[in-house]
Amino acid sequence: GRRGGGGGAGKKGSAAGDEGEEEEMAHLTSSLRKLGAWLESGSDALDKSRLTSRARLHASILAFVQLSAQIRTRRPDVRDGLYESLLMDDDPRHVPCVEELKELRSMLDYATWAYVDYYGPDAVKANLAGRGFELLTYAPSDVPGRVGHYVALSEEENVLLIGVKGTSTLEDLLTDAAGKATNCPVGGRGGGEDNWSLDVSVEVDPNFMDVQVAASDESLEDGGGGGAVEVVRRESIFVTRDGTEIRCHEGVLLATRRLCDAVLPSVEKYAVRGRNGKDEKKQCSVVICGHSLGGAAAALLSILLKSRLPALAEREEDAVRAYAFGPPPTVDSDAAFACAGHITSVVNNSDVITRCSVANFTVFLEVLAEIGDRLEDRGMGLEGPKRAAAFLKHLSKGSHADGKMIMSCEEYAEAVARAHDKVAVRDPDHLYVPGRVVLLYEPWAAGAA
Repeated sequence: GRRGGGGGAGKKGSAAGDEGEEEEMAHLTSSLRKLGAWLESGSDALDKSRLTSRARLHASILAFVQLSAQIRTRRPDVRDGLYESLLMDDDPRHVPCVEELKELRSMLDYATWAYVDYYGPDAVKANLAGRGFELLTYAPSDVPGRVGHYVALSEEENVLLIGVKGTSTLEDLLTDAAGKATNCPVGGRGGGEDNWSLDVSVEVDPNFMDVQVAASDESLEDGGGGGAVEVVRRESIFVTRDGTEIRCHEGVLLATRRLCDAVLPSVEKYAVRGRNGKDEKKQCSVVICGHSLGGAAAALLSILLKSRLPALAEREEDAVRAYAFGPPPTVDSDAAFACAGHITSVVNNSDVITRCSVANFTVFLEVLAEIGDRLEDRGMGLEGPKRAAAFLKHLSKGSHADGKMIMSCEEYAEAVARAHDKVAVRDPDHLYVPGRVVLLYEPWAAGAA
């Protein structure tokens, strides 16, 4: 048989195997280098903080954990009230209706099925067939910098569906971890280039509560109260123009560019030329779904597809839609708001992945520094036996009612607000969850709906 072939064939196979191993090691080395760069960014933020010693840092973290538990136990209304106030202040058009929630449920299924290594091709094919989709492409991946995916077509719904696999292996984790912000050129019309641009202006109120977005050639109308996010003339966001860049997650960008290369022929065939090659009415809409790393890649893929295929960008906005479930911060602030018309990101409760950014890390360090100051004032810490004894006695109270809080809920809220004031929203190294964000949460208060 083939495996028992002549020496030439065996030698060729060995050489191919060596090349594959070398390529895999190159990807691994690159991923580790990017991980080191991201950790260096975090280290820079730590160095700039007031946490002057490792002992002070560790004590502040322990005190923060205790304080968080105390707030949840004693004042659950604080967190619930924050979410409820944001909901009341938001534009009613932004709140998902029942039909949208049902749609998100379906999109979550499509994202889940993208874990192709777990389901296998037969199960993925059967699941999709049950929803009227024909599986066109099935592509698992186990190399850092690449993501598994599938492509499916529904002739009845006229939809090209792309499911992108999320984090499930060490290789995926390395791609996730390479989270340093990098430039993504999106100007020009060169073949195969990322050539869309953001024709958008962003106004950010200093208190971080009022954020509005409008096309740069249109004045911003006054609409809504605190916390309102308005995107005006979304259809004009993607305008081809030379010399534009956005900032995005380096590891996700690397994986998504390769993903874009892989799915581009199918998108051109079904969404640009149309299923019969002529009739524009037969042009499919493109729906991209993913979870975690797959969610970030799904969102960025929608951007790159509009970049590389101007004809797609010129169609109606819902010609390309992306649904990202629990994505890490992926793009800069301008791009995150500009994509609200076609990207929906879903954040579940206190999911740490969606909050894992340099900006949030900086805020966290600032809050820890204030907690460290409180410990210092009260003679507690991990430096010296007397301070350590006092600190351990404080921690031993846990979240019990008789345990004294290191700061009140109101003081904690003020500390967080001060920390936010020190972080620039549009800092080029700060990335955000893309598009319209739907937050799903369970109330902390007992018996709350």
